[in-house]
Amino acid sequence: MSAMLAGDVIVAGETPATLADAEAIIERGMASFVDVGRALTTIRDQRLYLEAGFTDFESYSRQRWGWTRTRSDYLIAAVSASDTVTTVVGIGPVNERQARELSVLKEEPEQMAEAWKEAVAEADEKGTHVTAAMVKRAVAKKLPPPASEKKRRTRRSQDDLFRQFTVIWLRADAETRKRISDWMNDPGR
Repeated sequence: MSAMLAGDVIVAGETPATLADAEAIIERGMASFVDVGRALTTIRDQRLYLEAGFTDFESYSRQRWGWTRTRSDYLIAAVSASDTVTTVVGIGPVNERQARELSVLKEEPEQMAEAWKEAVAEADEKGTHVTAAMVKRAVAKKLPPPASEKKRRTRRSQDDLFRQFTVIWLRADAETRKRISDWMNDPGR
């Protein structure tokens, strides 16, 4: 038995030492996403899945737990985000969904902590608990606008110009339309 076992109970917050210890945490019904994430991290990083006859972590996750690699990665990322926020702020997410939203800022621990504080402040303001949606909104404020948003703005601007031109064209008299048409077809412009 591992040193982390205390009367057949694995002590929460400690890293499992063996595949059996790690799987025991997961089998207990995933009471704590942090414990499950740590167990999965141990299995992946120490390649403990090889002991169970699997060639890679993805196969292990799928066949042993019925999870996609993405689901396992979410749990691992969530525990990392939870640890980061708890270290910086003192108290962190209470569920995997909240922590997963924070994991988007994994390269920016200060921003992650600030986003968590904003979500907590919003929950306090509303007199409710922190939701994943609150965390998501706070994280979104910390992210730069996506490139697709810039394209959308450009496209919208082009559409607006076309609409304005169409309105001007339709309101113009025949002589003005002729001048616009000549100008547009002038190769020397």
